[in-house]
Amino acid sequence: MDEHSVTLHDLIRRRGQTYRLMGRYEEALTDFSRAIELRPDVDWAVAERGETYRLMGHYDQALTDFNQALELNPHYHWAIASRGETYRLMERYDQALTDFNQAIELDPQSDWALAHRGQIHRLMGHYGQALSDFNQALEVRPDAGWIITERGETYRLIHRYDEALTDFSHVIDLNPEDQWAIASRGETYRLMGRYDDALTDFNHAIGLWPDTDRIAAEQGHSHHSSNSEASTDH
Repeated sequence: MDEHSVTLHDLIRRRGQTYRLMGRYEEALTDFSRAIELRPDVDWAVAERGETYRLMGHYDQALTDFNQALELNPHYHWAIASRGETYRLMERYDQALTDFNQAIELDPQSDWALAHRGQIHRLMGHYGQALSDFNQALEVRPDAGWIITERGETYRLIHRYDEALTDFSHVIDLNPEDQWAIASRGETYRLMGRYDDALTDFNHAIGLWPDTDRIAAEQGHSHHSSNSEASTDH
């Protein structure tokens, strides 16, 4: 940072970003609000506050800030994508798609926007479009584990279990302690009737993350299915 270009506004904004990254959201809000008071014309300060509200689950306030930031700069890609993510979390999928489409038009190489649009397509049951988005995102970032896992989840939902296993196993190779990928592979094994493999993965995931209620519930389901020799796809 050029010491001669530093302003109070810059310092407050950077401190706010740091607070947000630490999960100290109230302090981040205080700093971003102060930065906006000092420079109400700066779009990113407003958008940064909106992102903080989103992380806190205050979606209406987040939307207000993202809209204000976009009034200041209608082509602000990050604010458009973040507003889209807020709409997704509110289950307002059509509006989320509109925002992500616009964000991707502005930055076709945004793996984050592509992958999040893929999530929306999957939630809407548009599995082919979801896979297309995940594939495009992975062309940009081939080793993005969370995107590979999202694609694997999509394959699992459409019963393409072998491809799902390939994706989950790839993520586990990249990060052997990725609880989500391990649990998702376990669920895929369960649906395939491979109960011993399912138990191995669920036990592994539970050992890595002992408080994971969902994984514990899935393990119980696998025990039940194994005992009854039933294979039911939910």
